[in-house]
Amino acid sequence: MYESAALNYTDANNKVDLSNPLFSKIFQVYQEAHQITGREVVGNADPFKKDKNVAMFAGNVDAFIQDADRNKDQYPNWDIVTFPHFDGMPMTVPPTNGVYMVASTSEHKEQALLLIDALLSRENTKQVEDQYMNPEMLKKNVNAVKAPKQSLYVPGEFDSKGNAEFNNRIRDMEKNNVDINTELRTFAENLQKTIEENQ
Repeated sequence: MYESAALNYTDANNKVDLSNPLFSKIFQVYQEAHQITGREVVGNADPFKKDKNVAMFAGNVDAFIQDADRNKDQYPNWDIVTFPHFDGMPMTVPPTNGVYMVASTSEHKEQALLLIDALLSRENTKQVEDQYMNPEMLKKNVNAVKAPKQSLYVPGEFDSKGNAEFNNRIRDMEKNNVDINTELRTFAENLQKTIEENQ
């Protein structure tokens, strides 16, 4: 959700900043989902794909798209809807293939741009497009994947560590019924400590 909303955990000076109200809203979504289901809501797609004991998986649909034709008998009755978004926010999805950038300090800007051109060439992107064109996938609501625009989220240097801490805080909130403000404060403190230890 934070990638869809183009949020980052840190500012330009690597100081943790979770003051955007959307961080609290994201925690609230997880809290409400846990209260409704009684299940841990941080994790992977296994309960949906492997265990088949949950009704919805909100996440990256690439694996379902790529395997749609091969797994049509194993998953006979599924479809796609647009990614959830907050009221007042544009309907965007996390960037699926990352973001290509050229550093202002690069001594090889022209070569870097040529590489980006090659990566985004028709020849290279056609393979991705073909995954969406398999016969089984064409029976699905493909527009739910194709219509939303990608957010302008650019990964920060410490986002992977932030993601791990985020998951810890969500699990703690679910397991120990800790309030959101306390979890956000602990999140910020722990992530800032991790950043300072790694600089």
